[in-house]
This record gives sequence, C-alpha cells and structure tokens, in this order.
Amino acid sequence: MSESQESSQAEKLSNEAINRLWQHGIHEDEIFNNRLNFFLVLESVLFAVVAMLLSASAGGNTPQKQIIILRLIAILGLALTVVWTYVQARQKYVLDRLQTRMKKYIPEYAETFQEREKMRWPFSNRTLLTYVIPSLFIIIWIVLQFVI
Repeated sequence: MSESQESSQAEKLSNEAINRLWQHGIHEDEIFNNRLNFFLVLESVLFAVVAMLLSASAGGNTPQKQIIILRLIAILGLALTVVWTYVQARQKYVLDRLQTRMKKYIPEYAETFQEREKMRWPFSNRTLLTYVIPSLFIIIWIVLQFVI
C-alpha cells in the first residue's frame, strides 16, 4: 500500500473506528496480563509442591517414587513454561502490531509514545515479561532436574 493510500485510509478512520481500535488494544493487553498472572500462579503452585516434597525428604532417605514424582513435576513445569513463553510471544506480537496501528491512527497516543521514547530504556516491559521471566523459570526447572 502506498503512502497516499495509507494517509487516505487514516483520514477515513472515524472516531468510532478509532475507539474500537483503542478498545481492542486494551482487550489484548488485558489478555496478555491475565495469561501472565495465570502462569505465574501455576508455576508458583508447582514450585510449592516441589518444595513441600523436598522438605519432606530432607532426612536424606528419599523414596524412589518421590524422586520420580519430583522429576515429573519439574518436567511438567518446564513444559508449561515453554508453552507460556510461546503464548506470551504470540500475544506480544499482536500487541506490538496494535501499538503500531494506534500510533498511526490516534495522534494523542503517538504523542504520548514519542514523549516516552525520549527516555529510551534498553528493554520494554512487555519484552521482559514475555521472554525474561519465563526464561528464569526455565532455568530453575532445568536446575531442579539435576538437583533432585
């Protein structure tokens, strides 16, 4: 699409369409945060189960069944974290595209975004929440496989 077509499309965007775009952005952001919260709670519960099982076997004589259960929980945690990372990365992609569209069609949003960009941080919050936090969980689950 040429620049003239894009600018004419921007001019054609009604206030109602801009409002729908804004609401869509809010909705997708809520989905991102709700999924993040869900997986954080799920991972925390799995860690609590592992901690309880490990503390119960702190005497040094851990039954073989308990070791198998601990390893299975750690494998489950690792698998869920990989799924979490994938789902969050897809949602981040959607949010990034929506952010680009909102900057294009909502002048106030573009202006706010420009002001924020003056103090450029090396990573966005969304990038940290999408990749760094799950990566830390992945490292912990892998280390647990060797500790158990």
